[in-house]
Amino acid sequence: MEWYRKAAEQGYADAQDCLGDCYRFGNGVTKDYDKAEEWYLKAAEQGNKYSQCSIGKRYYFGEGVTEDNAKAVEWFRKAAEQGYAEAQDYLGRCYRFGYGVTMDNAKAVEWFRKAAEQGHANAQKNLGNCYYDGKGVTEDYAKAVEWFRKAAEQGNAGAQNLLGQCYIRGEGVSTDYSKALEWFNKAQNNGEDCCYWIGKCYQKQENYAKAMEWFRKGEAEDNYCSLALGNMYFEGEGVQKNLTKAKEYALKAGDAGEDLLEKIEQENNRTAKYNELVSKWGKASVDAWLQSKVCVGMSVKFLAERNDVEIYKLRVYNGGSDGESLVEMACMNSNGIWKNRYRVWVSNYKITRFKEWSREDDREFGL
Repeated sequence: MEWYRKAAEQGYADAQDCLGDCYRFGNGVTKDYDKAEEWYLKAAEQGNKYSQCSIGKRYYFGEGVTEDNAKAVEWFRKAAEQGYAEAQDYLGRCYRFGYGVTMDNAKAVEWFRKAAEQGHANAQKNLGNCYYDGKGVTEDYAKAVEWFRKAAEQGNAGAQNLLGQCYIRGEGVSTDYSKALEWFNKAQNNGEDCCYWIGKCYQKQENYAKAMEWFRKGEAEDNYCSLALGNMYFEGEGVQKNLTKAKEYALKAGDAGEDLLEKIEQENNRTAKYNELVSKWGKASVDAWLQSKVCVGMSVKFLAERNDVEIYKLRVYNGGSDGESLVEMACMNSNGIWKNRYRVWVSNYKITRFKEWSREDDREFGL
């Protein structure tokens, strides 16, 4: 401090900047934002880009002053135009979100790129985000991954998280849950909350015990962890299906849990209706009736996906020895010409197999 002060009082700009840092962060002196700005200004007026950026950050974050983004932009620009990467990154953020300037994504990309090309990790992450979202540039997941990776390899936790998300979704890279997990763990260790994403990786790999462990770690801070737990109880993934527990976590998830709450209500209504029918007609009769409805519904969907226009004849057979139900059907196109004939087998609400048969089978079908 003593030597910084001696040099600063002689007008040495770098010493004035260092003395400003000491007052700003309380290094060797009591923290004092006003004294920090006094010394930063002396250096900034001599063109010191570090002090210019520091003054910009003071107004950007409202450190001891009223937040003033226009003033922040003014000082960031002075430093950015001298090629200072940190100031270029901040100026890019101001253009990206309209802080103190009119929002301009193209200008944001311009400043992020200047800083990113100097190796500034946060600017590399921000430029990656622009490519990912298609803001100021054409959407390009591969380019986004390229910039996320540059920042991630420098230890930028946010970029490590975003790179992990690209791997788990298969955006700009092939889907790879192991690589996603690797990057999420790096981000987590660097202070980024990735409990939800780590849990999702384990869930995708059907390691439900580890998935629940991570979702539980994050549920206090992240509603999506609570939602994920609710969905696991709803689907019975790694636990016995439990709609009461599912609802508990859906409520804990707040707005994020609304769709799950609706699904739980529908499931409860279906269960109540099923029990009512069973009490009236018996389980075997109700199950056979439901299976035939499922068969018809699935088969119609099957035809729609193949652009077949009309089902001409349809028969359903339930209760096969293999637990499947069989639907036989024939279709014609809009001109009344036979198009396709199918047999479709349905089990557990899914099409398990199908056969498209020829005119030689017409007699059996009765056409």
